Amino acid sequence: MSAALKCSWRHAGLLVALLITSCVDSTAPVLDHAPASIEISGSSEVQVGSQVKLTATIKDGLGSAVSRYEVVWSSSNPGVASVTSWGTVYGQSVGSAEISARVDGFPAVVASAQITVIPPPVASVEISPPGGTIAMGGTVQLTAITRDASGNTLTNRAVTWSSSDNTVASVSASGLVRGVSAGSVTITATSEGKSGTASFMIVAGSGSFNIAITALVQSFGWNASDQKWECSYVLTASATGGQAGESATWLPGELEWTLPSGYKATTDVSANWWGDMRIETGQTQSSGRLASWSGQTSGYNLTYRFNWSGPDGSQRLSTVFVGCR
Repeated sequence: MSAALKCSWRHAGLLVALLITSCVDSTAPVLDHAPASIEISGSSEVQVGSQVKLTATIKDGLGSAVSRYEVVWSSSNPGVASVTSWGTVYGQSVGSAEISARVDGFPAVVASAQITVIPPPVASVEISPPGGTIAMGGTVQLTAITRDASGNTLTNRAVTWSSSDNTVASVSASGLVRGVSAGSVTITATSEGKSGTASFMIVAGSGSFNIAITALVQSFGWNASDQKWECSYVLTASATGGQAGESATWLPGELEWTLPSGYKATTDVSANWWGDMRIETGQTQSSGRLASWSGQTSGYNLTYRFNWSGPDGSQRLSTVFVGCR
């Protein structure tokens, strides 16, 4: 009797163990890490010429991130915003584009993000011309040149103008300077928090003595034998106004080279630059020059600032640009 009971318990224990094993196996979850969704994160804005990095996160049906799948990136408008195979977006031109991320091999698992490409900010402001002499009642139209950090010219930027002394010279919203009374004045152009200045001397009436300087580039090109760029040009100074026989005396000035990188190198211009220390009203003086430089850049801007003493003894300034490019 005891042996039968002992046998029955053994079989009963085995049956319970089998039932428990069967129960556990039947309720265990089947793990499936197949991609069910994809999300894109990162900046929605990029400047022209800049880049931003987007990140794609793949998740399975349980919402857990999985990383064993490849992501395929694409842009709806590569001319505005292009994207690399690793999700880096480059701003090409102003506008908007849709950047998409798709799980490779799962065409239905895709997400997209709108990217707006904005113009770069103003980094510097230049005024042309940068200074000179204006007769009382006379006007000079100024132009503000806005540039980005790379020196590229920016267009359609708002510019505000101001004068350091409106009793000497006023300036309109469009950059027109009008001489009011004798004296010196600084005109400022401001765009997006960056400013440039131009200095002017306001002299007596329209009949006063004045010197205007012009530049004519005759040739520009690469000198293969000397391995340098050469720019040949002629500067011409014309004295106008004043009384017959009145003259001005040239004073030392400076020549400024404006390099594309933003650096400037200046050299003195001797008083006998023109070959004559004086210039009379009605006269012109010309000087042929040759500028040369080496390096990768093909063009420079040259700015000459000529100081001179007028018939009344006042020191004045004439400026001219030479665009060698």
